[in-house]
Amino acid sequence: MDRSLFVKEVATQVKVINRTIDDDDLLQFVVEEVVDRVSLYLRYDEETEFDTRLVRVVAKVASSVFKEASNNVDSSEVETSIKSMSDNGQSITYGDATKNYLATVEDGVLFGGFAELLRPYRRIRGIS
Repeated sequence: MDRSLFVKEVATQVKVINRTIDDDDLLQFVVEEVVDRVSLYLRYDEETEFDTRLVRVVAKVASSVFKEASNNVDSSEVETSIKSMSDNGQSITYGDATKNYLATVEDGVLFGGFAELLRPYRRIRGIS
């Protein structure tokens, strides 16, 4: 299954899991972000076809990330604003906790218990 169809199927399954979703833009953002993270975790190329058995697994991950995202969204702004910045400590705090969460969370935490389920689909990284 190609990536665009996979994203569409995952979004459909997320709506089945969580019937209270009314923010389609946030859902699309979360599903695409999770699919990107899963494809990086599995070491898929841009052209790699997704296994259809992964749709429900990724949908469960996306549903939990959507819940986290919808709890932290405080505005409809697309851009992330910098809340605070320090110079020598090189610390930056972002105003949008959702985008900060998705950018900094480790795969094991993002995928929850599903990392073990995804592991058999992971590609071996070849050295040439």
